[in-house]
Amino acid sequence: MKKLLAGLIVVACIFITSSAMAAGDKCIEWSYMWEGMTDYNMTYTWLYEDGSFLTAEGGHGTWEKFGGSFMLQYTDGCMPLYAGTKKQGFFKCTDGDSPSDEDNYYMIKGTNKKNCEAAMPIAGAPAEANGITGFSYE
Repeated sequence: MKKLLAGLIVVACIFITSSAMAAGDKCIEWSYMWEGMTDYNMTYTWLYEDGSFLTAEGGHGTWEKFGGSFMLQYTDGCMPLYAGTKKQGFFKCTDGDSPSDEDNYYMIKGTNKKNCEAAMPIAGAPAEANGITGFSYE
């Protein structure tokens, strides 16, 4: 009986620790359409409490929300900058080498954290735990 009780306490501690780690992180369903496309692409994305983000495909960068405005800046690829509201807006490449497309749109909706957990190897963990390094949280 003591072993069973000790086992249940260990399981409860692990569950509480795991839940606390990701408590402030948000999972979103991120849909985007580049100019010339006819359909939206979709990815699950973790928005971490520290201002970083990670997509299911490994895209990463920083994000901010101020009032009703939302901004997300990739630090890889053509470094797209997404700006608008927390539900929709526009984006464009900011690397200086890519064409400046004007008709790129995004849509965001909140989703269950289980969707992000299923789509990513180490859900809710800091980006470094998923093998993503070399970007700033500023």
